[in-house]
Amino acid sequence: MSLRWKIILALLAVTLTSLAVTVRVASDTALGVLLRDRQSRALATAAFFAGSLAEPIAQGDRERLTNQVAALRVQELGRVLAVDEAGFVLADTAAGTDASLIGHRLEHVEIRSALEGTSRAGVHRLPDRRYAMYAAAPVRAAGDRVVGAVVLSTDVSDVFAAVDQIRGRMIQLGVVIAVAAGVVAYGFGAYLAAPLREMARAAGRIARGRFDERVPVRGGDELAQLARAFNDMAAHLARIDESRRDFIASASHELRTPVAALKTLTDALIHDPDATVEDYREFLRDIDDQVERLARLTSSLLTLARLDRETETVDLRPVPLAELVTTVVGWLEPEARRLGCRIRLEGRGNPQVLVDRTKMERALTNLVENAMKYGGPGLVRVVFGEQPGFDAGAVGRLLAAEIGRAHV
Repeated sequence: MSLRWKIILALLAVTLTSLAVTVRVASDTALGVLLRDRQSRALATAAFFAGSLAEPIAQGDRERLTNQVAALRVQELGRVLAVDEAGFVLADTAAGTDASLIGHRLEHVEIRSALEGTSRAGVHRLPDRRYAMYAAAPVRAAGDRVVGAVVLSTDVSDVFAAVDQIRGRMIQLGVVIAVAAGVVAYGFGAYLAAPLREMARAAGRIARGRFDERVPVRGGDELAQLARAFNDMAAHLARIDESRRDFIASASHELRTPVAALKTLTDALIHDPDATVEDYREFLRDIDDQVERLARLTSSLLTLARLDRETETVDLRPVPLAELVTTVVGWLEPEARRLGCRIRLEGRGNPQVLVDRTKMERALTNLVENAMKYGGPGLVRVVFGEQPGFDAGAVGRLLAAEIGRAHV
């Protein structure tokens, strides 16, 4: 399932749940308010009728009570019943019809409460699925003695119908809101998914070697932070790829010279039938030097293989400059002979220099090699030593500043 649909379903679930709770709470609240209003009016009416019918009920004058109840105009209010203290119906506004309850004993909770001296009203669902409210008020005789009760039965189905109508309209509104929420969620999902899809495509291109791929950064939200992090990662991968390429080029260049020197020395031994034992020893010493140089180059190249230039360390130690230059020139003598070159050292003292020996050997080797390669056969002068007026501290500070700018 896509991110867009997950967002749509999540927002719809929240919206529909909220709407369902809102509809339930609102409809129950409306129903409660309307029924409490009807209840207060019904209890007031029942109490009024209880006062007006108290005398015939207390005296047991059935005829008078029947006449008074029949004279009540309660068609709009509902149905009025008068019961004695045992709960038997003494009079009913529905007398003379099949619905008459005269002589029947009623045991509704509202009637029992009224006969105990407390007015009470309640809603009941009738068998025909209509709703009726029974409001019962006690009838008191002299001495505040309860001698019966008056029950007012009113139809409250209209209240439930009104609440059902409100509920239906709220559900219709909820459907509209849910559809609108779905549209908003669809658009919001598209807004979120678009940059993520763009990053996925860019990641695929980076996986195929296009490390210059970048994604646009829009705004300052979490998606923009993710885009910035993605671009930083791509830039870091580009630096790693560049370092890898540099490593391969450096390895090829660095290993070529000692391998060529070894080839020259071994060819000389193989094709020189007049070579003496001393010549063999000299050539073997030269071969040993080249092998030692290969070992140091291999160690240095392994350091370069870390790829992240920022973590590469520099091993600075004091080294005699003359000994360093003489060693490098000695390594290159076989290659010089092969190229028809002659190397001449011109030293001016033997100062101690603070350098990384392996890296300096590599730099000097590249310098002399390039002079032999591009200068053609002939003399190659290597001049080293101290120079009057040379400020090593100033040069070091300048070099450190250049390195610092290169890393910015």
